[in-house]
Amino acid sequence: MLRSIPKAAIRRRRPSPGTGRADALTGIEQETFVILPHPQVLGYMRKKTENYDRWISGMAKIQAKMREAYGK
Repeated sequence: MLRSIPKAAIRRRRPSPGTGRADALTGIEQETFVILPHPQVLGYMRKKTENYDRWISGMAKIQAKMREAYGK
């Protein structure tokens, strides 16, 4: 699914290496089981585990919007 998304779109949304590194170190220090790359991901994970069919449908919609916006 991600292969079809232009790299420029992915780069805009990902945190900087310094931010990711700091978050990872904090998670390790706090002995966190899952260290997320962005706070919004927690909501995605919760929705995914509550209803897989709905989550897959939502991801398909997001992919379609990305393709429409970036011409792929």
